[in-house]
Amino acid sequence: MKREKDGLRKQIKERLSRLSSEELKAKSAALEKRFLESPEFNSSQSLLVYISLPEEPETRGIVKKSLELKKKVYAPKLDGDYICVCELHGLDKLKPGHFGIYEPPGDAKCDLREFDLVIVPGLAFDIHGNRLGRGGGFYDKLLSSLTGEFIAFAFDEQIVNRVPTLEHDVRVHKIFTDARVIDCGR
Repeated sequence: MKREKDGLRKQIKERLSRLSSEELKAKSAALEKRFLESPEFNSSQSLLVYISLPEEPETRGIVKKSLELKKKVYAPKLDGDYICVCELHGLDKLKPGHFGIYEPPGDAKCDLREFDLVIVPGLAFDIHGNRLGRGGGFYDKLLSSLTGEFIAFAFDEQIVNRVPTLEHDVRVHKIFTDARVIDCGR
């Protein structure tokens, strides 16, 4: 299983590396527009949103729009082997943390576990909502303790026929891409 997952990670990273920065920006903009116009976003009051890496669908615009609309916005922060959740009041105080991922600063933590929407990162997804992360298992641990609708953001190049899964892997309910929305069911 590990070899299969590692092979898929390599394949997706190669696909993404072939996209220019202009293509990544255009795809991110299309995904963001689709999400911001969605009933899921418009009916939500609280969101947990990851802060994107350069090769991931951009999330900062969604954070800004959410804050403008007075929604409660939270972001993950790595704390040892665990991801804690911190409320965001803006993007200006984010600092690079573990693995170069931008995180809320300081010791701000939140025990909130109920969100309307949980925006989930990943390297690959299939139409059944199975998700392949980066290999640390951090997000699966976090997701298993949360409630809400789990929504993945991905470029269409990250959608594959089948993601190999283990018992502890957590599925997403919907996938928003630059080209479509995939309803994975509950």
